Amino acid sequence: MSRFFAVSKFIIILSMIFISCDPNQETPEKNEITGHPVLSREEVISAYETIYLGTTVDDPQWTGDIETCDPGTVPESVSNKVLARINFYRVMCGLPGDIVFVDEKNQKCQYAALMFHKNSNLSHDPPTNWECWTAMGHEAAQSSNIGLGSANTPVHTSNAIDYYIEDDATSNESLGHRRWILYSKAKYMGHGSTTRANAIWVAGNENNPVPDDLPQFIAYPPPGFIPYPLCYRKWSFSVPEANFEAASVVMTDQYGNETDLTVTYKTNIGDPIIGDNSIVWFPDISLSDSEDNTFTVTIDNVALFGELFSYTYEVTVIPVEE
Repeated sequence: MSRFFAVSKFIIILSMIFISCDPNQETPEKNEITGHPVLSREEVISAYETIYLGTTVDDPQWTGDIETCDPGTVPESVSNKVLARINFYRVMCGLPGDIVFVDEKNQKCQYAALMFHKNSNLSHDPPTNWECWTAMGHEAAQSSNIGLGSANTPVHTSNAIDYYIEDDATSNESLGHRRWILYSKAKYMGHGSTTRANAIWVAGNENNPVPDDLPQFIAYPPPGFIPYPLCYRKWSFSVPEANFEAASVVMTDQYGNETDLTVTYKTNIGDPIIGDNSIVWFPDISLSDSEDNTFTVTIDNVALFGELFSYTYEVTVIPVEE
């Protein structure tokens, strides 16, 4: 290397250092986004009482048999309640409530639910030595949110959707089940249930178009009002394509006190696709079931398409008749 080239390279590097350390250099302008209530208080209470409570399923009326490995079916009326429960949660978050079930996916999910019930176990890659194993069930296991309960706490039909939205297991820090149900591009799903197990087909929507009326962000609990029984311990915030690597969360209560919280997950560039990119946190809060609980949430330093965003919204947890 010539002496001239070495000196020139040093000058260039030194110039870059001075430029990068210039105290007068402007920082990128941050876009401030304020979220507004998705639904009014009256609309939320009405939806909870008519749609949510109206889609409760005590008996899935499953026609299958684990002894003969018959996957069986559930009545269309039951599947319709499962579908309505999914769309209820989506509409609460400002998403289109237009999910539809596909018959072929329903059938495969039924085989998956049978496997989980028969083996009293869950797996997204069930081995061929499992009892009642089938290729169709295996495909559904790989493509679905899956759940298994007990005789006393069954996970089936519409209550499985609550299970996925809550996503409370310590192994599910990324809240993948919730994020798939609330995925911005979701349109086609499938459902299968026994009296103990469930599969909801969620994969395959990645190439769907982004809805024209997509909200600026997808939060759960959403901005506005949320019934007390549906405010689960983990909170999440999603923006398609966003980078949350440098993002932070601040929550304050209705008295202006900052809430202790733990961020448990952030989507970084290169992470596997699990619904929309998200940040997840666990706030240390105690909620009253007899009066309003209001919190202000600010998500700062969200990177999106070369720009920085800060999002602020309010959540009010409201008492309802269960």
